[in-house]
Amino acid sequence: MEKWAKSIPEVQFLCVCVESKQVAIEFHRMFRFQNAVNAYIPSREYQPVGYGQLGCSGFVISDRKGRFVSRKTNAYLQYGEEAFTHVESLLAPFISTTHTPKIEPAFLPRQGNTNRDCK
Repeated sequence: MEKWAKSIPEVQFLCVCVESKQVAIEFHRMFRFQNAVNAYIPSREYQPVGYGQLGCSGFVISDRKGRFVSRKTNAYLQYGEEAFTHVESLLAPFISTTHTPKIEPAFLPRQGNTNRDCK
């Protein structure tokens, strides 16, 4: 997500942790967010209705007016790198024609570690 945020300035990326502030802090440390916004939901009463845990299970995408483009993209856990190609295809209409982003892989699984970061 951070790599997308850096390479596609026309889109705002928001990582919202639903587990705890501590996990959000750990994500910030792990992914070194500078261009993506990192946040957390302080308790279940603030949890949006209709959304489960996403991240490696998919992304929610909305336009600048808050209208949903996708409530859940293809899951990395199910589709692998193809899931990120799906996300990029959904982002394409929002990218300025004067800006050609250099999109690098947003997530590279660790060797021998299949789901550690994808609870």
